Formats: sequence, structure tokens, C-alpha cells
Amino acid sequence: MPDGPTRLRKLLRCLSEQTIAPEMEVVIVAPTAESSDIDGDAFGRLTIVPVGPIDDVDRSLASGINAARAPIVAIIEDHAYPEPGWAEALVDAHRGPSALVGPAFANANPSSTLSWANMMIAYGNWLETTTSGVVDEVSRHNVSAKRDVLLEYGPDLPDRLVRGGGLLEDLRARGRESYLESRARVHHVNPSQLTSTLRLRVDSGRLHAARRAERGRWSSVRRLVYVGGSPLIPLVRLSQLVPPLYARPPLRRPLLRSLPALLLALTADAAGQAIGFIAGPGASEDRLAAFELDRWKQVRKADRAILAP
Repeated sequence: MPDGPTRLRKLLRCLSEQTIAPEMEVVIVAPTAESSDIDGDAFGRLTIVPVGPIDDVDRSLASGINAARAPIVAIIEDHAYPEPGWAEALVDAHRGPSALVGPAFANANPSSTLSWANMMIAYGNWLETTTSGVVDEVSRHNVSAKRDVLLEYGPDLPDRLVRGGGLLEDLRARGRESYLESRARVHHVNPSQLTSTLRLRVDSGRLHAARRAERGRWSSVRRLVYVGGSPLIPLVRLSQLVPPLYARPPLRRPLLRSLPALLLALTADAAGQAIGFIAGPGASEDRLAAFELDRWKQVRKADRAILAP
């Protein structure tokens, strides 16, 4: 909650409608402990964690995880709206050994082709799926975890939670299992403005490529080879994305309608990757951190009603 409770009210209403709301603790990370405008009566506990000014949502999440008392923590964005059975389904899935349990996703602002393009790129593996089970990867955002697994990172947890922090990769390397629970559904609001989409995709591609090259200790020659091949990235990504998305009947029509927007977004991502391979991350991580602070500014006027309290 970077700037007051107004933008949080719709999410809090969704959380209050959870089938196990009276057994839930809701932890809100905020600049101050002021909570007079927040109604927590529906929950077993409401905790406000004051952290001062918030300029990086992901990094600030660590304070909420440390303050939580439950053995399972679920991270949820202020522009992601869970269905009433979301929390109960996550808890049920965590009775198994999986360290992470991710939900299935639906598009909360589906009238925009740019929204669909961003949704398919970021959440395509978990979008409109009805299949549950152990998976190689779950979403980094809007995920749930056994709290003690996250606390193993100690003071390094904030750095692990940021984009490019390698949390999912490190847990996988440690042999920690991830599980997709399709009964836990989240409706996610995606950027639907052209400038916001291009900015997001270029910075995401740049950070991803820079971190990949850094972790692999790539030589200058290898970086240049990948820069030369970057024009092929949109076609490679389309070949990876389109078949599994088209195999899900609810997605066939929006996929076909959004192909031009998807190609444009992937081209911007490829341009960002080329920059990242050559020049490193630059300020992309900081820009992406700021990007998550206000989804209101990143959607069309027609979509803002979806975000309204």
C-alpha cells in the first residue's frame, strides 16, 4: 500500500469474500501504521507493517513475510483479484510437499489486445488452465509459499524477491518443488496502453538478458552472437507461446485477435534483450520496480473502472 488504502479496497473486498477469510491474516505493507480507513473485521487478523516510503514493491514484500505469523504466505498484488476459493485451494495444495504453489490466472481487462499480449507473455503458462500438478515453474508474482522456505534466505530475502533476483531459479536448484493449483484463480489487470507496454517489455527484456549473461559469465563474443540473433527472438517466442495457448479453447479467439499486439510486444522485448546483452541492466530494474507502483496509469481509460474501489 504505497499511497493510502483507496487502491487496496477492491482487493480487500475480494479477500473478505474468501471461504476461509475468518482464518486468514492479512498483512499490509505500508509507509506508516495508520489503518483507520481499513476494515479488517472479516479476517482473523489484520496486520499493518510500516516500512517508510515504498519505491520498490517487491523488495518491500520481505517485511510483510517476516511479520506474518501463518506457516503459508500468499503474495497478492493490488491489481490482482482472487476468486472466493483462492485461499482455501492454496492451503489445500500446501498440505503436500511443494515449497511454492501458484494459482491459475484470468484476464481482468480482456477488451484490449495489448492487455492480452502482456498477459500471455507474463502469465501464459498459467492462463485459463484447468490442470493442477507439479510444474517446473510458477509465477513469480501472486504466488504462495511455505513461509519457512522463504525465511531461509534471511537478510538476502529482499534481494531475492525483486525482478531478476533468482528466487524461483534458486529454489529449483535446491530441489524445491513447485505446484500449480488451477482451483485457485486470480483475475489480473494488465497494462493496456501502448507506451506502458513498450516500456515494460523493453525493460523486462533488458533485465532478463543482462542477468542471464551475468550469471552465465558470458564472454563479449557470446554476448555479440546473441545480439546478432535477437531479431529471431520474437519468432522463437511466438513458436513457444502460441501452440499451448491455442490448445486452450477459451484462449483461441483472444490469441488470434491479439497476434499483432503480441508480435509488437515480443519485438520490444527482443530489442530490450539486445540492449541488455550489450550494455547490461542499466536502470531497468529501478524502472520496473517503479512500474508496479501504479497500475492505474498503465491502463486505458476504459479499463480504469475495473481498478476502481
